[in-house]
Amino acid sequence: MLDLLAGRRQPNAGSISVGSTVVVGYYDQLGVELDPAARVQDLVAGPNQAAGTLSDIALMERFWFTGDLPFAPVGTLSGGERRRLQMLLVLAKRPNVLFLDEPTNNLDLDTIRILEEFFEEWTGALVVVSHDRTFLDRTIDRLVGLDTTGTLSPVTGGLAAWINEAERQSASGRSFAAPARADAAEPLTPDGRGNGARRGRSASTIHRELRDAEREIARLERHRDELTERLVATTHHIALAEIGAALGEAQVALASTEHRWLELSEESEQRG
Repeated sequence: MLDLLAGRRQPNAGSISVGSTVVVGYYDQLGVELDPAARVQDLVAGPNQAAGTLSDIALMERFWFTGDLPFAPVGTLSGGERRRLQMLLVLAKRPNVLFLDEPTNNLDLDTIRILEEFFEEWTGALVVVSHDRTFLDRTIDRLVGLDTTGTLSPVTGGLAAWINEAERQSASGRSFAAPARADAAEPLTPDGRGNGARRGRSASTIHRELRDAEREIARLERHRDELTERLVATTHHIALAEIGAALGEAQVALASTEHRWLELSEESEQRG
């Protein structure tokens, strides 16, 4: 799928439209063959600009290529430094659409943390395929699952919920697919009325609220996981009580936001 989106492969049917301003970056598990004699800063600059520009220096520093490392030949780098350089070279092209194929497989923990911090500020579009739950939780706003029919479906509740559902359906002899659309009786709003009063809302408004809910779910999941880690790490009874209370509040907020996302998703389907 990533190869299709990035233009590395052509679809058997249909077409892929790419905007004129799109600059694609692709980090895969294979990497590229680098000249052992080439210097780091020359590779980062590329063939069409001078080495050592301020923007390149800032990017290299971000990925710990400081001191003598920018002038070092590739052949003198350690294995971890070479893998970090591979990622740096993808980002040095200044993509605004970035595809990552299992990025944490070949990167050390320090580089993964650098990436997570980098993406907190990055304004481009990021598409990640990964088995690393922590990395996904810390870098993405929206999670989708690809089922056996080739259908991409939104996933609410995080990766763990998707895996649980996949295992449940596998045990029942069915392939995992998107939840069936519910066209039963119209749900009531808190004031006892149906959703008819909401039908005047535009599709763009609903879509925006869906995206906001997805971002909030991702934020709350990260907050929940951080609190869980703190709870496990502490033994002080006062801290345990405080963190436990905060964790309970986070779980309630997460459940409420997930419920809100489901309502918005149903409203979007009814309009579609």
